Amino acid sequence: MRFGDLDVLKRITRSKTRLSTALALAAGFATLTFSSFPPVTLFGLLSALVMCLALVGTFILIPLMLRNTRLISVWDLLSLHLKREVIDKCPLFQEMRPWQVKRLVVLSHIREYQPDEAILLQGSMYNTMLVLLKGEAEVWRTRQDGSTYQINTYEAGGVFGVTSLVSNRERTADVVAVGNVQVLSLRWDSIHRIARFYPRMASRFHENLSKIIAKRLLQDSDSPSYQDELSGLYSASFLQELLNCATDKAHRYNESLCLIILSIERDEVIIKNYGRQAHRWLFREIAKSVKKSLRKVDLLSRWSGGEFIIMLPRTDHNTLEEIIWRLEENIKQTDFGLVDVVNIQARWAYLREGETAQSSIERAKTHDVAWELTYENRSEQTFTISNKT
Repeated sequence: MRFGDLDVLKRITRSKTRLSTALALAAGFATLTFSSFPPVTLFGLLSALVMCLALVGTFILIPLMLRNTRLISVWDLLSLHLKREVIDKCPLFQEMRPWQVKRLVVLSHIREYQPDEAILLQGSMYNTMLVLLKGEAEVWRTRQDGSTYQINTYEAGGVFGVTSLVSNRERTADVVAVGNVQVLSLRWDSIHRIARFYPRMASRFHENLSKIIAKRLLQDSDSPSYQDELSGLYSASFLQELLNCATDKAHRYNESLCLIILSIERDEVIIKNYGRQAHRWLFREIAKSVKKSLRKVDLLSRWSGGEFIIMLPRTDHNTLEEIIWRLEENIKQTDFGLVDVVNIQARWAYLREGETAQSSIERAKTHDVAWELTYENRSEQTFTISNKT
């Protein structure tokens, strides 16, 4: 008999022993119900009932409650050996404490690959993101003519397969193990489990994941440009990707998400009267002033025409008022160049429960103007600010 079979047999024997002991105690207490003395009868009845309820809780209720729960012990954390360079270099673990990283690893799945074994295959679809814990991995892409070329190399701490996790599309390259490789596999079920039991750690994890997605989108040569040439800001397509991720995070953790829409009115008239160079100058200078007013976690992007969208995560009404005040002060200092008349209007809206990012934007556009700034005649420094909230 193998050691594993012997261990299973011991567990079954212990379970049967507990069950028989509990039944024997319940039967023993039940015999007291035949007593003619009422207190003894009630004591026996209640004791037998308690033993039966304990049996139901031990062998039915607790297994049902723990069916989808993965338990970790202190020994699991202590026995896990992670290189310090993995914790320091991995962008997914940034600003996380070592014990948090170890807990995240224990709650996920670790896979091992042999030399030259394919970790991910081009043309296949996956729903997992991988973190390289040990070894190295190479990324190879196959052309239509069948030839291959290497495009990247991952060392310990590298993160890949991000697009497979957040979007349902085929892989565009192979990832092959160089030597013996150990990777951490993260799927949405394990991420949701982490969020359920460790919300603070999950919040930091999602923030790091958003940064990785943003960086990958900018580096993806096959993707459309994520920089707006006119304003130098992020484009609408890039903002849409991040908005979807931020909306999902806000709904999952019940966090606030505010969207501000800044509209430069009649920008086509500016082009007609002052030319495209002055129009470009105006947009870039306004963008600089707006960015000075924002926090590090906020995102400014040009949406379309003369519309700019500011994404403000975890923003209450007091913080929103402070940002609006800074916008007013910084836009007053803007160099509008040759343009003599500029009118900027602001509308904003908070994300509602169950609402998508697109519907929130459309709803914000239908709101009345909440704040308006009008600049006239640069030589006289005339500003008119209307706060309509």
